[in-house]
Amino acid sequence: MIVFLAVLSAVMVAGGVRSILSTGDGREGESTGQVPPDLAERPRARDDAGTAYVNLLKSEGGGAGGSGNLAGAYYRDGRFFLATVGHVANVLGARMFDYQGHKPVGSVAYSTGDASGSDQGDGAALVDVGTGRLPPLLRIATTTAHVPGASVALPPVAAVSSVFTEGAVPAGEVACHSSFFPDSPTYTQGNGYRCGKLTTTCTASAPECWLGGSPPFVASGDSGGPVWKPRPDGTIELIGFVRHQAANQSLIGFTPTSAYPRHEWTVGAAPGYPGSPGGSFVTVPGPPNDLRASLSEHGGVEATWRASAAHPADPVKEYRVILDGRLMAVTDPATVSSRFATNLMAGTHVLVVQAVDHWGVVRSSTTTFVT
Repeated sequence: MIVFLAVLSAVMVAGGVRSILSTGDGREGESTGQVPPDLAERPRARDDAGTAYVNLLKSEGGGAGGSGNLAGAYYRDGRFFLATVGHVANVLGARMFDYQGHKPVGSVAYSTGDASGSDQGDGAALVDVGTGRLPPLLRIATTTAHVPGASVALPPVAAVSSVFTEGAVPAGEVACHSSFFPDSPTYTQGNGYRCGKLTTTCTASAPECWLGGSPPFVASGDSGGPVWKPRPDGTIELIGFVRHQAANQSLIGFTPTSAYPRHEWTVGAAPGYPGSPGGSFVTVPGPPNDLRASLSEHGGVEATWRASAAHPADPVKEYRVILDGRLMAVTDPATVSSRFATNLMAGTHVLVVQAVDHWGVVRSSTTTFVT
């Protein structure tokens, strides 16, 4: 049996019965049919949405959904969105509120959820949070996260360096999901995250994939939470969003991230939003490429590198050049070389170039040379 991971409340309204998602006190709201003016004109995203992507939401005063998570910065047509699954945000154009702070987070721009609160097809949704930048960070835990088999521990707010959009994630791969619903065992007993293994190979073309673990591996309120994999450098790869549970809380069905940019929104787009596929999840810049060090005749050092790969919504702000632990130069993102004079002792030296984004996330490349 498959169970959606949000608490469903049936509400009688004129014209029929609809399902809304709440923890019991949510109130249904109608779609506004247009992008709210404050979201259309707001010059930057809300601080609370930009620093902790996993927000539990409730319906309030024209809001939609509830008892679910939003996660992952998505960028399309100059606007930023938070991702979730369809049944968490199923009223197009309606506004969504932070569950505990009662602050508006955004409006539902895209959703595969139907009026009964069920996901259709890919089971995807995007909530518009405005034109202000959202950082490619993901709140994954309430404390340092220790993933089985991972080479490093992860910070509670981790940088997203990769997103699953092509190929496949093999069966048996370790992955985790996060949830910040206050009453979920994932939050109360698991420090906001649980780890398990993919039970089948997840292909980029799949509408749904499966992650298994020891019960209670997943619970009501975990819907929309991010599914992610640790990377050796302490960043994470975002691979999907929790959709429903099965097998007595030991199995998660999740919507893979690959479904979002390919989805045809001919049905499920709020007025004013394009119905065609488009957009992508934002990632932090990669480390500088092909770093090299060379010595001049007079003892100077020249560092050269190729520019970091970067998402257009999170470009490199600057490069920092560090020699033997000492900051030697800071360059603008268009400058991929630095020459400086220094008196080096004979021996092995360590050259590091860091790519730094606007949020202070640092990705480094290192090389050594001998004098």
